Amino acid sequence: MRRKTMVCVAALLAAGAVNAIELDGGWMLALDPGNCGKTNGWAAAVRDNAKPVPVPGVIQQVYPYDCGVAWYYRRVARPKAGAQERVMLRFGAVDYFCDVYLDGQKIGSHEGAESPFAFDVTDTLKEDTLLAVRVINPGEEMIEGFTCKTIPHRNKHDKMEFRPGWCYNTGGIMLPVSLEVVPAVRVTDAFVKADWKTGRVTVETTVRNDSGAPCKRDITFVVYTDDAPNPVCTVMRPRELPSGDTLFEETFDVPGFKLWSIDTPNVYTLAVNGYATRFGFRDFRLVNGWFTLNGKRIFLKSAHTGNHMPGGLSVVDAATPELEYRDFQNMKAMGYNCVRFIATQATPRQLDYCDRLGLMVYQETYASWCLADSPHAKQRFLESMRCELKRDRNHPSITIWGAINEMRQGDSIEAARTMLPEMRALDPTRLWIFSSGRWDLWPKLPKGQKASWQYQFEGQPGPDWGVGSASNPGSMEWECVWGEDGNRANNDAPSPGDIGLKPACGDLHFYPGYPHNPDQVRKIRTWSAHAKPAFFSEYGVGSLLDVIDHCHEFERRGIPATAPDHALMAEIRRRYLEDWEKLGLGRFFADPVDFLRASERMNARSRREGFDLVRSNPRFVGFNLTGALDHALCGEGPMSLFRRIKDENFDVFRDGWSDLRWCLFLSKGNYFAGDAVEFEAVLADFEALRDGTYEATFALVDTNGEVKWRSPVAPFTVPQKDKDGLRAVAYPVARFRAEVDLPQGAYMLRAYLNHGGYAAAFEKGFYVTARPVEEKPRGDFFELGRVDEEQGKAAMARIEAGATGLVHLEKWGSKPPAFLPLANLVVTPRNHWLYHDDTIMVPDPLTQGLKTGFLDWDFYTDCFPFYGFTTDTEPVSFASVNFNVGGPPVYNRSFNLATFKHGKGLLIVSTLPIEKTSPAGAILLANARKR
Repeated sequence: MRRKTMVCVAALLAAGAVNAIELDGGWMLALDPGNCGKTNGWAAAVRDNAKPVPVPGVIQQVYPYDCGVAWYYRRVARPKAGAQERVMLRFGAVDYFCDVYLDGQKIGSHEGAESPFAFDVTDTLKEDTLLAVRVINPGEEMIEGFTCKTIPHRNKHDKMEFRPGWCYNTGGIMLPVSLEVVPAVRVTDAFVKADWKTGRVTVETTVRNDSGAPCKRDITFVVYTDDAPNPVCTVMRPRELPSGDTLFEETFDVPGFKLWSIDTPNVYTLAVNGYATRFGFRDFRLVNGWFTLNGKRIFLKSAHTGNHMPGGLSVVDAATPELEYRDFQNMKAMGYNCVRFIATQATPRQLDYCDRLGLMVYQETYASWCLADSPHAKQRFLESMRCELKRDRNHPSITIWGAINEMRQGDSIEAARTMLPEMRALDPTRLWIFSSGRWDLWPKLPKGQKASWQYQFEGQPGPDWGVGSASNPGSMEWECVWGEDGNRANNDAPSPGDIGLKPACGDLHFYPGYPHNPDQVRKIRTWSAHAKPAFFSEYGVGSLLDVIDHCHEFERRGIPATAPDHALMAEIRRRYLEDWEKLGLGRFFADPVDFLRASERMNARSRREGFDLVRSNPRFVGFNLTGALDHALCGEGPMSLFRRIKDENFDVFRDGWSDLRWCLFLSKGNYFAGDAVEFEAVLADFEALRDGTYEATFALVDTNGEVKWRSPVAPFTVPQKDKDGLRAVAYPVARFRAEVDLPQGAYMLRAYLNHGGYAAAFEKGFYVTARPVEEKPRGDFFELGRVDEEQGKAAMARIEAGATGLVHLEKWGSKPPAFLPLANLVVTPRNHWLYHDDTIMVPDPLTQGLKTGFLDWDFYTDCFPFYGFTTDTEPVSFASVNFNVGGPPVYNRSFNLATFKHGKGLLIVSTLPIEKTSPAGAILLANARKR
């Protein structure tokens, strides 16, 4: 054990500083699969089969595939304590339930995954004591009334298996454990309410008197800043303190106070008789639906993190200590101003870091997502919220409390609807967001009904739009601030087929297929056009998971191969490399990792296009991007699990979040040579340009930068402010139809602001493709769409006799026809949303004259595959193959375009929508006719 003083300098300078002994080593862990240890005296002695375990840590770092009941052990020496001092055993957090013992005697229990708690062990701790902690980390089977689904657990999977997109089921002693020697009369809590306009501070102070008699004490409030050795102010008040807890308020002014903001994160430390806490002066609220910080409108620039740490899963592993903060360093540099902790609390050290970095925090708890209805659900939900507020309410970086994420009607929603008066008593100073995604507008699923996007209301009443989306500081109501909030007449159900609601939901999660079709583009660009502003709180598209580089990093760090995330990565890598070798893809790529890195670069392009859509909508007040990193092993972020920023993503995000940026829209990604190039330019301007009239010009240039077309000057005027004094944050600048005969090749549309400011994201790429020459087929060639069985058999006979047939398999959807002579033919929809397949176009007679390698989403405009197929029949050759690496369902591989021998002829099977009207499709069809 090592004894050290609390790190806060201000606390040291205050009288009665707390001494702490961190219990961060020497722990042992034993599983109790039969849950017999409690009755068989396991608390009295370390089990023979116990293994060393890190604390803080999780059970699964030692027993990767086990949950249930486990016992932690550690020997503890009693620290020296005077007659008027107490010894406290303090836990930062234990997930989920624990019983605590000293030398076999139970001293207390605690329920709750994220909340700190403590026991007074002054009279029970001996010179050398065995500390035993019995932890219940439940799975799908009930243990003493607990199951994974019925306790606050965010989206942990209740089975001990890793599924991309889900959190692994972890539990244990999650945050530090310490012994603290404290005065018998001591401050146990100080909640600081700082007025950002006046510098006045009101401190709600709780003093605990364990001296055995009433007493009088001077309570001294000392305020410090980090950059000054002397206090900013000192206030001393005498107090009569009866035995037990006393709560009182003290108000005083801080002279020369400075505001906490994103650019100037001024943090203060308050020390009260040895108790220390950080705070800041700032105000964050919604005004006319817009986020404001210290009275100034801001655009919320956020992404969510699951706080997944490689190896440690829910906690920082000893091999990667720097990753506790790397998210925030990268995000700040990339232009974010906020991080959302989705269904989890940040660690106290992370919040301290965000306080000083100037990064706002939008925080939820384990209870915010996936908590199943049960007799205890409401109580557990509310207790989780209470504990969050009590622990974190002084951090200036926390500007938003989040209650719910993606939950239908049920116990949690009912609890959240009515909780504000109680929560405001704990913290009246912050904005609350009610239900991220507004899934509460969906009906409660009947018992036994499997969740699906298609399940609608089916006789149930429609959604209640009367419950607002947010609650401003001090408000006791969910206020109608966004979208159709307050319009009780709007009983429209969610739109089937899209993950999201109709363009009326003001707190929106939307995951359309990618590449987006024109209707999906229109929805994003016009969302909430005729309603209140909206917060786009989840949207994005990821990349494939680079399992090769990730495995290399796991190995470099020395993280065991048995760690669940390392093990799953290695298994996906094995399957990927086996398929790579089997298909002979080494003929076309120097290394298998090149395809995965190409996916990251394509992801950067898709992120840029997403920013174009979001920032061009003047009704969006903020954007929380999915996600911050590849948490839950699903490839969804611009950062890897080890926080490496993916190829080309950094510049995309700096441009994407820029206050002044172009949003450029081309009518196509690939044009036939000779076709006019049509485009639209919108300027996203978050109060960057001064009022007035400006000019812009546009050009089409080739890869050498040579100008092929230049627009006339396009004048535009910055919009006037509305009745609320707000100006549109995006407005159209120009629309052109460039009548220019461009030869085949790659080109760039560029936008130029001729004076007044620098606008980022000023270019967008596209292709031009020459029309193929119409030629007669070399032999008997035909195309086959959706036909009946008799027609299909006749077509197969024609191929068997020597013809070449192109079968458009995508026209059958996921039910392929029985007449195709392919063994075990299976057609599956490709993942093409947030988690998606990526495709390789292989050099082949069918792809002659086309862009091969990674399937370029722009080049293959209107020819993008939405299905893939597998078969046990070996193809003669294949021209297109899909890989899903790391997204649900973990891994798969399928073909899009392959040629099979059938009798004397050739059977070409395609799930690519091959049409003459698209450049790539026309060439594919022309090549097929030559086979």
